[in-house]
Amino acid sequence: MARRACSACSACKKHKRKCDKRLPVCSLCDRTERACEYDETPKPPPSADEFEALQARITDLEARLSSARGSTASVVGPGPTPPSTASSPASTNHTTSSTRFPYAMFLDLLQTENNVLKEMVRQLEEGLNEDSQN
Repeated sequence: MARRACSACSACKKHKRKCDKRLPVCSLCDRTERACEYDETPKPPPSADEFEALQARITDLEARLSSARGSTASVVGPGPTPPSTASSPASTNHTTSSTRFPYAMFLDLLQTENNVLKEMVRQLEEGLNEDSQN
């Protein structure tokens, strides 16, 4: 089994590429014939204050996520039952068109919740990046 570095090589970091961290040369640097250098100095762990700040931020984001989920569930409520496939073709078309709106609304709410989650993850990642750069 190939040895692996703890973090991405300098070239992959610089070009924002996915590094497989293979030693002595990662696959991307090998393929592009670049010098592959790894920074061997380990990143210091966050201080107690930084750690507490990150935990507080996570708790806040989890609470916001929970309230967002609660508001989505209260708006959606119990959904309509799917149309029966045993009906005649004419009534199936009518049933499908009349029930399409609630399903579309539900999908829009799911997309909104997904966007909220993505934004929260982005904020967390920004916080972690800021903390790791300081």
